[in-house]
This record gives sequence, structure tokens and C-alpha cells, in this order.
Amino acid sequence: MADQIVNAGNGDFINLGDPTDTDQVYTTGQRQISTDAQNEMRKYPALVLMDLQNRGGPQTRAYLEALKELAASQRIYGHWPKLPARIED
Repeated sequence: MADQIVNAGNGDFINLGDPTDTDQVYTTGQRQISTDAQNEMRKYPALVLMDLQNRGGPQTRAYLEALKELAASQRIYGHWPKLPARIED
């Protein structure tokens, strides 16, 4: 199956993700990956996130970018980005 795209009613379309290719916790739709990403971003002050972005390795920067993208979306289904083993990665 492919990503589900829905009309928001104002001419905008929202990508909800693919319900058949998602982490187990998101299959019911009761938890949303975008909400989990927003909650994760709220755990850290903006300066800490900026420091991680500046000092982290390529995997850390990719993780933070994926997290920001998910937090800004309205996706319900998806896969949580892979967390690097170390910040330097």
C-alpha cells in the first residue's frame, strides 16, 4: 500500500503515511508519529538541540533532521528514525 493522502478541506493535502509499513505502536492510529516527535523535541531546550546539530556527526544530524520533519508533519504512520549509538556518529 502507499502513503494515505487526505484533503484537509482548504485545498491542502496531508500525508498520513503508509498504515501497512509502520512501526507497531502506530498501527492502530491511536498514537501518531508526528505527536511523538513533537513530544521528543519538547524534552530538550532549543540550545541543546542546536548544539547537537552543530557538534554531532552525520548520523546525529540526520536523526535530528528526521525528527524535525516528523514534528512539523501531521503523519500518523511511519518509522521512528534510527538513533545513533553516539553523538559523534
